[in-house]
Amino acid sequence: MKEGKECGITKGLFRERWWNFYERGCSFASGEFFDEAIADFKEAVRQRTTDSYRARTYGMHFIDYFPHRELGIVFYHTGHYQSAIEELSSSLSQVETAKAKYFLNKARRKVVEQTWSDTLPPLITNLSLSDGHVTHLLEVELTGIAEDDTFVSSIAVNGKPLFIELAQEKIPFAHKLSLSRGENSIRIEVKDLTDKVTVREIKVLVDREGPLVAINEPQGQGAVHSERVTIKGLIWDESGVASLMLNGENVSLSGKRELSFGHEVVLAHGSNSFTFEARDVVGNLTRGELHLVCDPDADSPGASLLSSTMLALDEGVFTDLGGSLLPAKSKMQDRIPPLIRIKELTDFQKVYYDAIFIEGSATDQSGISELTINTIPLRVIHGQQLFFNHLAQLQEGVNHFDIRAVDGCGNPTLKTVTVVREIPRVKQVGSRLAVAVLPFEHKGECAMLGPLVYEGLVDALVNQARFNLVGRERDLETALRELKMSHTALVDEGKALQLGRIIAAEGIITGTVAETSTSIEIYARFVDSETATVLAAHDVFEQDKSLSALHFILKGLALKFEQCFPLLEGCVIKSEGGKVYIDRGSMNGLKKEMKVIVFREGAPLTHPLTGKPLGCDMVELTEARIEKVLEDYSIGKVLERSVKVEIKVRDGVITK
Repeated sequence: MKEGKECGITKGLFRERWWNFYERGCSFASGEFFDEAIADFKEAVRQRTTDSYRARTYGMHFIDYFPHRELGIVFYHTGHYQSAIEELSSSLSQVETAKAKYFLNKARRKVVEQTWSDTLPPLITNLSLSDGHVTHLLEVELTGIAEDDTFVSSIAVNGKPLFIELAQEKIPFAHKLSLSRGENSIRIEVKDLTDKVTVREIKVLVDREGPLVAINEPQGQGAVHSERVTIKGLIWDESGVASLMLNGENVSLSGKRELSFGHEVVLAHGSNSFTFEARDVVGNLTRGELHLVCDPDADSPGASLLSSTMLALDEGVFTDLGGSLLPAKSKMQDRIPPLIRIKELTDFQKVYYDAIFIEGSATDQSGISELTINTIPLRVIHGQQLFFNHLAQLQEGVNHFDIRAVDGCGNPTLKTVTVVREIPRVKQVGSRLAVAVLPFEHKGECAMLGPLVYEGLVDALVNQARFNLVGRERDLETALRELKMSHTALVDEGKALQLGRIIAAEGIITGTVAETSTSIEIYARFVDSETATVLAAHDVFEQDKSLSALHFILKGLALKFEQCFPLLEGCVIKSEGGKVYIDRGSMNGLKKEMKVIVFREGAPLTHPLTGKPLGCDMVELTEARIEKVLEDYSIGKVLERSVKVEIKVRDGVITK
């Protein structure tokens, strides 16, 4: 007895079988009768040596059986750390459990502390980004390797810990980062088991804009009367100007951020066209065209600059509609605001892209003193015609962009562009695998956190946006009443599957919560509601019972399921006899029994006024279930197909 609780007991008759010794050993261990527990676990191992979930005892009775793990935990509590490491490692070699990893970390830490073998902090190597790296991307994936001879235990990027259960000598890591315009600071912190810390900080410069080009001379509008004209202006770029070409001639080649230029050109009588091209060191490109009219008999000097810009990014080229300078005006009488022209975009358009380039020019004879897009200030250099470009990320739905320019006399102009972003249906969350999270079975001596597990896991899966969560709250209660079942009946997997089918779930997540006064262990299974096949099973364990720790391990549990069902895109390489062959296989993470959507790109969407391509919608053709997975391709069985639809080579495929 311990604190009024009887230990060393079993529920049924003690028949000297392995499951009896295992159950009694767990009971002894809960009361800290460790010598008795060790004896029982060793006898259980002698009779059945393999740790496993759902080990069959007799008839159709099953138990979760982990004698090596529990023996290792007892050895840890009794200070036999090397023996604990051996038993816990043996358990993990047979079946992975979060609890075994947790105590293996603790046992290894004790050994390192006792032997004083940890003298050096961890190393961070093979980083994909270096300090001072310049990019134009909206998002990058930071990859690297954390190493330590006494085991890396945690990795955090910008204060966000990555989910790591088992400390290892070498851990490759990857973390996606959203980047903002300008300088971005990235902090990587790595700890080992004895809390020695290594920190690396790197700066990444984001330059998504081609060089700003301002044309100052010639001025005015009309015709120039001289056959020789000097085109003057300024050019600026955050990452440095690489080159400026005028009509194919190199005007400037420098790594400076800002420089002025002047280039004399000889005009023929009548209309003359000159192209310019400015490139920065990242490869962003701004192009334009100047139109000058030469008339020696003109009464006053002047010029017409009908200009266009292009930005080449990721091997794509974007052109604009052109613009012209306003007439010269006196600053004392200047009440005319700047003229803003946006290329290829009108006041309203619908697109299927996730980002858009806003490019154009702001023109005023008093010069442009201020230029902003949605209050974000763009760099301004002195010039009467300023060419600019800006890459903006789009949210689903309506996006408004307010472009505001102010001239040297304080006159403002505001131009608003509205862009509606639509996500093709096959890529929407609603088209992904329909999954229902059912209430978990509660085990253990207390249930303080157990009721929070359901909502916490649902929230983690919703925020992850990998699955289409169905059957929440009211729908679940309605289905239970229809089946005349209670929540406790869902412990039976057959009834859980029956409920899943009623709420139109293609998969269900259910499991158990085992909670003690000092720990919580969550085990979850992902079951295909059509075939009753367990497609994935994962667990998490933690002794810290705070709400923040619970939310962290539930995010980790959701991450494990996401990794089991990666969101992959590919294409059809062959289709015959109700079978579809796709160019994704085991090396991409595709698995047997997964579902895929076969789709075809619709007609390209182009703007009726500008002709700008705005993407295209995608038409769902059918679904298929993967039957065979090879290294670099897979074969699926078509589940349903319209009589009029023929699957073709190069049709798209996305995992459901």
